[in-house]
Amino acid sequence: MVKFKQSGAALHCVFRGRLDTPVCQALEEEVLEQVESAVGAVVFDLEEVEYISSMFFRLCIQANGRVDTGMFSVVNASPEIKSMFRIAGLSGMLNVQ
Repeated sequence: MVKFKQSGAALHCVFRGRLDTPVCQALEEEVLEQVESAVGAVVFDLEEVEYISSMFFRLCIQANGRVDTGMFSVVNASPEIKSMFRIAGLSGMLNVQ
């Protein structure tokens, strides 16, 4: 469900599949450990994600809080997922692209 790749000065967390509540709960500890040990930016790549739950929003907010301001982003989100971030009022805070 998630792979971690260091690319230059950024940690890329590449998610895939359905990020529903049980999946996010299972991934939470591992993802946050990787984020805390990251040096530089953290990027959540959602190119292969078809669904996110509110629990994924929580994971994004937690990750964003563990890095320096402006060093967290969400990339490659589908239009539907971008819309969910926008409706939740999180697209600006989490730098959703």
